[in-house]
Amino acid sequence: MTNIPGRPLSRHERDLIAQRYIIIAAIVFTVSLTAVLGWALYDFNVLQPAQPVARVGTEQITSAEFQRAVRYTRFLQLDTLRRYRDLQRESPELAPYVEQQAQQIVSSMDASNAQSFGQAVLSNLIDDELIRQEAQRRGITVSAEEVTERLQNNFGFYPNGEPTATATATDLPAEFRTYVAPTLNPTTVALWTPTATLTPTATLTPTATATAGPTETPFPTPTPFPTSTPVSTEAYGTEVAGFTGDMRKYSGLSEADLRYFIESDIYRTKLSDALAAEVPASEEQVHGRHILAADQATAQQIADLLAQGVDWDQLAAQYGTDASSNKGGDLGWFGHYSGFDETFVAKAYDTPVGTISAPFQTQFGWHLVQVLERAERPLTASQLSQARESRLQDWLTGQQAVVAEDGTPLVEMLPIWAERIPTDPLVPADLQVAPVVPTSTAAPTTTGTPLP
Repeated sequence: MTNIPGRPLSRHERDLIAQRYIIIAAIVFTVSLTAVLGWALYDFNVLQPAQPVARVGTEQITSAEFQRAVRYTRFLQLDTLRRYRDLQRESPELAPYVEQQAQQIVSSMDASNAQSFGQAVLSNLIDDELIRQEAQRRGITVSAEEVTERLQNNFGFYPNGEPTATATATDLPAEFRTYVAPTLNPTTVALWTPTATLTPTATLTPTATATAGPTETPFPTPTPFPTSTPVSTEAYGTEVAGFTGDMRKYSGLSEADLRYFIESDIYRTKLSDALAAEVPASEEQVHGRHILAADQATAQQIADLLAQGVDWDQLAAQYGTDASSNKGGDLGWFGHYSGFDETFVAKAYDTPVGTISAPFQTQFGWHLVQVLERAERPLTASQLSQARESRLQDWLTGQQAVVAEDGTPLVEMLPIWAERIPTDPLVPADLQVAPVVPTSTAAPTTTGTPLP
């Protein structure tokens, strides 16, 4: 029907126009919704995974890499938890100890601890990237065959026979086990009557910081693979298939992801060995004595009395609060690997031979230290072993503190990492509750402590 200007529209015509507008609006809405959903999916699946959560030099650790590492670590925790539960059923006498370890895992994987869990994983990823970069500079490589061998060995499969024991840091050449007489300071000798060699007192050895080592993580170290007991080819295939199948099921990771993490572990081992080989077998050490006072005021009073000529041994016996006070506070020879408080050792190294430091504080209280001798001395077997074992962590700590001339840090955690922490895989209900352990009718016969 021709629309005549000025003629009112019929109801049918008005309905057709309304329907046309509705259709147009529906099309616009559908297109807009599709665009929004498409962008959201693109952002979630493409943009967000590519966003960095940390930077190491010019390399970035992406959200996707971080999330894979978190899920992998959570899966290892679950795998360890399952084995703890199995051990509780198989060895009732170990149930209390195992349950304590199991509950630590359950707690670490709780949503309330997601941030601390994620931060620990990200710190490890940063360490891995630092290690890979240094390995590249040193020409250290890891082959696919080495990854396969490590995977096989982690499952207790040794197709070429079990490896034989190799020399350790305790197997030192004879010259490193021989005492080297130090050069004595004549002034100090005149003031000091030497005593028998003393074992450093436990007072200066804090439980948590006595030895250098990896930074404490908020979750227990998982056992990532089933067994170290030698297995057959068939059993190995079964174990790997079960492990990787569970990993894919619970964490969505592939065997390629597993091999990447194993490769990172091998790089860590190789660089650790390379750094350990560079550790000298001797170090400059000091022979010193100290007075540990009850408080700052007492420490200052002791310093004033020493300045007036009062005898050191008399003051140590009168005011000293640790076990060495009845021996004039003599600590014998010590250095960086003696297990003493780091602040105390640093202060002793800064104190010239024959002089007494000003009062200073450590976690144990207030000290005055007198350095009696200083000499280059060989490390003991245990000290050399400790130095080599801690060398990688010491190196990593130093790398994380590096700042470029323009003020840019070598390592940087980007704030967005806290928003990208996955909380899967979750702990199944049957693993959260300790299984019922059958009661033994007779007490097990044990020799010494029943726990490993």
